Amino acid sequence: MKELLATIGAREWAVAVDHGGRVALADGAAALRAADPDGFLEFEYAGQVYRARAVEREGVWYVELRDRAFVVQVQPAALKSVRAAQAAGGAQTLVVRAPMPGLVRGVEVSVGDAVQKDQVLVRLEAMKMESHFRAPAAGMVTRVGVAPGETVEAGKVLVEMKVSA
Repeated sequence: MKELLATIGAREWAVAVDHGGRVALADGAAALRAADPDGFLEFEYAGQVYRARAVEREGVWYVELRDRAFVVQVQPAALKSVRAAQAAGGAQTLVVRAPMPGLVRGVEVSVGDAVQKDQVLVRLEAMKMESHFRAPAAGMVTRVGVAPGETVEAGKVLVEMKVSA
């Protein structure tokens, strides 16, 4: 399960994307029903079905819904706690966990390594597909919880890292 944070103006919504690509608000209040290659999507919210058009440009989503336009910022949910720690001037520990059971195919970092945002930390194979787990922010690796060849369960700590302001 991938956890995201969608922001429109000052409002934020927790969004969950499951392994099958299904998208829903984390509280279950809304769910994406269909999407097409032209950017039209249909979603259900509070029992009503809505149709919108969404276009992504340079990491920002522009959504048109009922003659209104919205700018939607989407980011990993873990970045919210990073930004809060940075605003407070302190360091924050981030934990990258396995979202599913799998086999560790590679560990690309060691304790003490400085990592950049989006740098690959661990490679995990699940259901004959390899996924790369990346650093959600720049920081320093403080713990590596797995080794190559290890079988892990969902929720297992892959890497812990410190992120500072």
